[in-house]
Amino acid sequence: DAWIPVIYAVAMGVDAIVALWLGRWYDRTPRRALLTGAALGVLAAPFVFLGGYEGLIAGVVLWGCGLGAQESVLRAGLAEFIPADRRASAYGMFHAVSGIWWFLGSALMGWLYEHSLAALAACSVLAQAAALLVLARVRLGRDSA
Repeated sequence: DAWIPVIYAVAMGVDAIVALWLGRWYDRTPRRALLTGAALGVLAAPFVFLGGYEGLIAGVVLWGCGLGAQESVLRAGLAEFIPADRRASAYGMFHAVSGIWWFLGSALMGWLYEHSLAALAACSVLAQAAALLVLARVRLGRDSA
């Protein structure tokens, strides 16, 4: 328990570094940076919940990468889809919807944590992979239009 704040600090440090790195990459190749950044966090849960101590550290790093992507290039990507005069309300809606789904997902993950760590990891990977597919489809569709 004493290491939890340290492990969280590692994740936040990775988040900050990856956000900067992905932001610079996004300026040159937006689609690759966005999709790569989003993909980095997909496998965090299996490492954290099924991988022992080494897996925990790897999973926390991957989770930090995913957060860095969400806090930087995902927001930049969203700005490309929304007219400037509607961005504030679009970001508000994005975060409201994200927050609702984050809450519901966290409630499900909490229930799964008590019943099956393997099911928790699988549910997390499937949900994130589905979101990544939607992101790829929306992003690729926009790039080809």
